[in-house]
Amino acid sequence: MVADFENGGMTNNRGGQIGSWNLAPDDPTVSVTAENVEQPNKADSKRVLKLTYNVDSKEPSKVGFWTKLMDFDGLAYDHISFDVKGDETSGFTTVFKLEIKKFKDQKEKVETIKGTHVVTGVTSDWQTVSIPLNALTGLYEQSNPDLWQNPALAKKNLDELVIAIESRRVDKKAGTLYFDRLRFTKLGNAGPTIMDQPPRRAKTPAPLACRRASAVQV
Repeated sequence: MVADFENGGMTNNRGGQIGSWNLAPDDPTVSVTAENVEQPNKADSKRVLKLTYNVDSKEPSKVGFWTKLMDFDGLAYDHISFDVKGDETSGFTTVFKLEIKKFKDQKEKVETIKGTHVVTGVTSDWQTVSIPLNALTGLYEQSNPDLWQNPALAKKNLDELVIAIESRRVDKKAGTLYFDRLRFTKLGNAGPTIMDQPPRRAKTPAPLACRRASAVQV
């Protein structure tokens, strides 16, 4: 479990910080707030994350929230899962982007790489979304020879999880989303990685009639 928000504060279960971010802080029409709030209608928890956003600007804008994963080792897991719903009163986007980030150079802590996935189909009811880690292809640094030997190493040293709400992508420019139980899971259907080589198709021999026709041509 990365974050179940039951502690009532803005840290996750691993001790990592949680916060909101805004790429256009000087634009008064763009805003975002992240709050730990009570959610009495959710059966499996008492508190959730409430993300209120507005990207209704004349300029392209992007906001969201982040939480530190504290160099999480995801080797034992194959999915990132979370619960999500929209606020039926204030409205909500049904589309947002999830990102997981890590450092390309773990020793020097420089050059961030990230895997991304666009989540769709958010409704006003709680639902669980599970994304294969193998689908976050940006985490697989193809210039790293170690990953060609063992692609699963891409799931080590994960640094940050981000939810991005982009003006160009959303279907409602202002609204509220709720998130809960951000966690890594093992569902047993990881799927291929970008490093996997597709199977080669054997050449199919030409039909006998075609071979005979070729033999008589001059």
